[in-house]
Amino acid sequence: MITCILVFLAGNLLGSWCVLTAISTVCLMGALLRVVIPVLIMSRKLAHLPGPQAPRMIGNKGMLLTPYNEDWKIKKKILRQFLNPRHIVENEGTILRIIDRSLSNASRGTLGTCDASSGAKEERDQKDCSVCDVDNILELFQAITSDIMGECLFNKDFGCSAEVDTGCSDIAKMYAQIAKESYSVLADPTRRLPFRKLAVKRQTCKNILKVRRTARGIIEKGSPLTDKFLEAFDNIEDVIDDINSILFAGQDTTSNALFYAISCIAHYRDVNRWLRKEISEVSSTATWTEINQLPRLDAVIKETLRLYPSAPLTMRTLHKDHEICGYTVPKGSTMWLSPYTAGRNPKIWDKATSFIPQRFINLNLKDIPKCDYFPFMAGPHECSGKNFALMEIKLVIFHIMKRYTLSLPDKTIPYPRLAVTMHPGSKIKIRFEKL
Repeated sequence: MITCILVFLAGNLLGSWCVLTAISTVCLMGALLRVVIPVLIMSRKLAHLPGPQAPRMIGNKGMLLTPYNEDWKIKKKILRQFLNPRHIVENEGTILRIIDRSLSNASRGTLGTCDASSGAKEERDQKDCSVCDVDNILELFQAITSDIMGECLFNKDFGCSAEVDTGCSDIAKMYAQIAKESYSVLADPTRRLPFRKLAVKRQTCKNILKVRRTARGIIEKGSPLTDKFLEAFDNIEDVIDDINSILFAGQDTTSNALFYAISCIAHYRDVNRWLRKEISEVSSTATWTEINQLPRLDAVIKETLRLYPSAPLTMRTLHKDHEICGYTVPKGSTMWLSPYTAGRNPKIWDKATSFIPQRFINLNLKDIPKCDYFPFMAGPHECSGKNFALMEIKLVIFHIMKRYTLSLPDKTIPYPRLAVTMHPGSKIKIRFEKL
């Protein structure tokens, strides 16, 4: 495109504008065809997925977007079989192995800057760093949560947390990209311009095809969960939507919750010392049952989800008339609810924008109105993977705190960027110092 403009200007300057204008027109048409034709081809492949960008990538027939009907009830029942407490405990060993593999790689500097005391790079790679600055902590948590979802639910090792790159970057980052699509057009007005819109659509189409190809491969390999879905629903495209919904919800939301939890622990030194005291009194070989009973760890996670809920917005359709603040909202209306706004409401919370996990030590969630604190949503569409996500978060934080002291060289926590899910507005560096 730039070449065409330069040719056109050169033609005007040199006087041979007829020939050069013709050449520039041909170049311009070629550039347009290179963008338009691939978009049209990919769009035809995705014609069965109507809707805006983020829903297209997840799939409109998946659990996240399916209305409350009989199909949704069947899907919910199937998923609960694999996310119940018994199944979660059975996978404790798998989760611990993935966490150990990820942290071992981080300690060798594979995810950041390794400050080993001496030796050549080849020698440092063979031993743990005493200090490691993890340049993008979110990628570490995306790797952990992707592998946990893959092995525990689909019997597939994505290899995201492995030392050798197994192509996982496409898997982990693609599902993170789903949520960003809904935000990008609003944040960057130039993406609405004609040529930018074509380029954005082309990339979106590529992303959709990649995530659907990943889900299809999982189904073809087979697992108890995917087999259950195929027994209940004959259309494989609908099942692909369900697998994408599960992977997206399980990977993206949990990794962002971990990002903000660890960032807050590293940033607030008094909270860091307060939590470390509790964890130091527990054996590093503690079981999930023991870890789940740590009140301070539980409070830190609840406070993190109050300020940084993974899903900051949700919608609900009213099935009957409701009176709200003196106004009658008719049946069939769509209501927007925001866990993010409720969690920061000064009318509900004392020092609402401050990170004070101690507030949850003696606070029973049953005493809080449901619309004051609902990071996992509420009602029939409450997150099916709530207990599974909390197990991941607690285990990861516990084992990080048992191995490292944490600090925040950047001195600040990135401001959240609200989209389908909450994402940090920028990267952050966290320093891991081996105990």
